[in-house]
Amino acid sequence: MRFAIDHVVSYLSRTVFNPWLLLTLIPRILMEADPELFRNPLSKQSPVLFLAAAITFLTRFPSALLIIPPLLGLLAKLNTWLNFQVIDAGKKDRYDWPNEVAVVTGGSGEIGSATVRKMLEMGIGKVVIVDIRDPKPELIKDERVFFYRCDVSEYENVQKCAFKVKSEVGNPTILVLGAGIVHPATLISGSAKNIELTFKTNTLGALWALKCFVPAMIVPNHGHVLTITSQLGHLSIPMTVDYCASKAALGAIVEGFKSELYNYYRGSHIRFSSIAPGLVDTPLVANNALPNTFMLPWLEAEDMATKITDILKEGQSKNICFPIGAYSTLPFRMFPDWFRFGVQYIFVRCGFLSYITPRQPPLGLDEEMTRVDERWEKKTWDKPPAGGTSYRL
Repeated sequence: MRFAIDHVVSYLSRTVFNPWLLLTLIPRILMEADPELFRNPLSKQSPVLFLAAAITFLTRFPSALLIIPPLLGLLAKLNTWLNFQVIDAGKKDRYDWPNEVAVVTGGSGEIGSATVRKMLEMGIGKVVIVDIRDPKPELIKDERVFFYRCDVSEYENVQKCAFKVKSEVGNPTILVLGAGIVHPATLISGSAKNIELTFKTNTLGALWALKCFVPAMIVPNHGHVLTITSQLGHLSIPMTVDYCASKAALGAIVEGFKSELYNYYRGSHIRFSSIAPGLVDTPLVANNALPNTFMLPWLEAEDMATKITDILKEGQSKNICFPIGAYSTLPFRMFPDWFRFGVQYIFVRCGFLSYITPRQPPLGLDEEMTRVDERWEKKTWDKPPAGGTSYRL
């Protein structure tokens, strides 16, 4: 990822917005205090005198500005703490990486492959790739990597795959839901088969994986489920209506499923995290026209893999947008219709999504996906046909 606002915010959170800076203001507040506070600091009136001095300090205009940044940082820390107390029951889960079993759906893609590599670097004992395509050759050579060919869009396939994984590799303790496809077209011009496949892969595929893999985490009450959704799940835009809807539904499924585990299965130690990324530079969005900007930069597959493994290492549930600019679409449902429609209009007129390329063709699979990967490596992509029809390789 290029230099972006994320790097600036990270630096400011450690400096200007650091809550510990509030402690440095105590000597300045004491300068405003009544001398009685120093003569008898342990008296019953001392807290009142200190509070009065603090109010005097904060009511002065320049002084008030000094406390705002660290106070905002303190509120952010408080929000993180409350999330941990409520979502994770205030308990950190412990992971013994060499004994963990990770399952990555869509593990043969760009993001999936990078995630598997990062997991191996972490020292995870066994990593299972579940995909319809062959994984990268360098990954399958590692004895800790296992590959199961599976079309996650069908429940029976996922059920059989889960049974084999649990019997041959072991019960999964980490599940990364990364399988996804897109067929850019208007809702009218797109084929019914493509629309159905988008929902069956992006939404039902993740649901089947949750249904088949997560039960193995319930008895030991140990595990982490991480879902890759999308920024477009917050704002539906033309040419990708079915994709946006499938990602929005996926977010709702994971939220509800986490609550079910906590309330009905006592799965308080099973972590649920999600990442809603902006544009990731993969074959999924090859030849797109979206600018690589400071506020909303393109991500590399390695950026996503690093963020995924960082969340796993923390052992806490995290629901984030990445990069920070991706949070911009979250409040769109609260904005007036004219504003939301105007943004959609701009996306169309600027041609930002005119050159999105499907990551996976409908049901043709192995041979065609090999062609996709080869053309991606050579950067030899043709322009899509005019008229907004679905692109075919």
